[in-house]
Amino acid sequence: MPELGLTLGLWHGQFRGIERLWLRWFTPSGELIPIAEEEVEQAKQEASEAKSRTISPETAGIGYKSR
Repeated sequence: MPELGLTLGLWHGQFRGIERLWLRWFTPSGELIPIAEEEVEQAKQEASEAKSRTISPETAGIGYKSR
């Protein structure tokens, strides 16, 4: 469906507990378009990575005193 900017292609992976070759949507440049579950998982992973990069005053060795 070039008018929508989508193509169909084959993808090997697991979906709902079944591993096999699946028909999936791709961008015209060949990037897999993720399903909702994949987007949620990616967002969780990115949030976890961002949290691990966050430096708190305690871990940075900055003395903080509340008044």
